[in-house]
Amino acid sequence: MNTIQHISVTTQIAESVKNSILDGQFPAGSKLPTEAKLCELLGVSRSSVREAIRELQAQGYIALQAGKGAFVCDNQKHDYETVRKWFIESAPKLEDFSEIREALETLSVRLAAQRGTNAELEELYHIHRDFIAAAQENDIAKMADDDERFHAQIVTMAHNSLLKKLNMLLSAELKRYRFMAISVKKTSENTIREHERIYDSLKIREQRVAVSAMLEHLAMSAAEMKQILESPDGENGNQTN
Repeated sequence: MNTIQHISVTTQIAESVKNSILDGQFPAGSKLPTEAKLCELLGVSRSSVREAIRELQAQGYIALQAGKGAFVCDNQKHDYETVRKWFIESAPKLEDFSEIREALETLSVRLAAQRGTNAELEELYHIHRDFIAAAQENDIAKMADDDERFHAQIVTMAHNSLLKKLNMLLSAELKRYRFMAISVKKTSENTIREHERIYDSLKIREQRVAVSAMLEHLAMSAAEMKQILESPDGENGNQTN
């Protein structure tokens, strides 16, 4: 028999709104109904709607504008030139993120190898499999979400509350980068292979191997970003995130 799944009201609300976005009911750039209206439409409490909105924001489906409300993000696959233009405009900020990311993620993976539980490692494996499934379906938004979940799970395994807070700040800024990089990918094989090496190193609790695997992964990500910036013809190879 299958395990009974207890899905929270918040998750159900988030999935309902997400499906409406994906179905085109709320196109990119449009404003979502107010919290009060969503409460009325879905028959739920305001606190549950507010938490669901935060989940959707974390997943990159919506963006909150102060004093204006929640707006649907552009999560459609972009052509190469559009993505390249975005990378050029964002390059200085992305370089800063890359430097901080290297410091935080190598620390995270080292601590995760030391402190992560078997249950947490199993969850990391399931997230990795989710990414592979999304890649097979070429689901860009899901791949970006699963990539973020993979790295966030490693931070969870580090069992350091401050590190977790810092990663949340960094992840919020990297959402669009992840989506844009995956949007112009030719294949996700690099990402899958590198994630698998990271997972394998954590499974055997080898801290140095885990750090090496993470550094290789981040170096590939930086190389792919550089190639997008320097290749106007779209010969950008395989994206890694």
